[in-house]
Amino acid sequence: MNARVTVIIPATEGADRIARLVAYWHGRLVRIILCDGSPDGFSIAATKPTLHLRRPGSTWIDLVADGVARVQTDYALVCDTDVFVTPTAIGSAIAWLDVHPGHAAVQGRHLRAIHGADDVQFEPCEILGGLQMVSAECPSVRVQQIFDPYLHVVTALHRTETLRDAFCGFLRGTCISARALAELLLAMITAVNGKVRVLPVPWCVREVSHSGETTSPTPSLLTLLDDPDAADQIDRFLGSAIVHLMNRADVPQGDARTSVGSALDVYLNRYLPRLHRHRLLPAVERAARSLTHRGYPSDDHEDLVAIRAALLGAVVQA
Repeated sequence: MNARVTVIIPATEGADRIARLVAYWHGRLVRIILCDGSPDGFSIAATKPTLHLRRPGSTWIDLVADGVARVQTDYALVCDTDVFVTPTAIGSAIAWLDVHPGHAAVQGRHLRAIHGADDVQFEPCEILGGLQMVSAECPSVRVQQIFDPYLHVVTALHRTETLRDAFCGFLRGTCISARALAELLLAMITAVNGKVRVLPVPWCVREVSHSGETTSPTPSLLTLLDDPDAADQIDRFLGSAIVHLMNRADVPQGDARTSVGSALDVYLNRYLPRLHRHRLLPAVERAARSLTHRGYPSDDHEDLVAIRAALLGAVVQA
């Protein structure tokens, strides 16, 4: 059986993490494209990726774009070297996308892994939008819906066309260098292209250094908004979203501008105060939340067992 999913791994450092992630995917029915932005190139001595692209000095955005341009499968996803997507959930996502052509992407519940000296603990990733779906029929409505609450779709399983629209069509070779803007633009383009389904299953685990660590783009986005030198990036970001909504969904320019502006307002109004509250929560309270609440798995879930083994350096069975 031919692989139907390509895993794109953009990386500029961390050879051990890269080798660990490639080994995790080895033996599974996926193609692996390692987009190598390190100065001297990574040497993967054991398990090899399907394709190793050497792009010294490239940004995260350009690394992903180069990988996306070489995808030959129907579906693709982006994995940083600290992210482990569960193969079981990918199978469920493929099955959903196969029979729901109106959906652009599928994902599930996100977890954090706190890596100790000899064990790994899992906890819910609270910053995401939970089980909220992006389900409106109207693309202009979906652009706002994906931010209320925000669904972080970078690690979602996408139709390859959507990743090409975002990274090859709008992001590669532009003045946009801020990853925060790239992530939010991807969310908007995904919402324009179709609905987003969130399955009640463990989707991915991100390794973090401490309980409650967040990867939200909001702080860096707010910094950009206050930086007069970033005006070109902000304009390109908003203009790209407006143009895609106009061209893909045949929305008039004025309506597209209003929709995109309202979506960004929704995001900032919702998450700026929430982030301040989030930082004040005691770590013990966050860690005490049950993993089985609202679709989170127990620690002995087969996919989490495999991820724990990968993080601890044990042999991973495909």
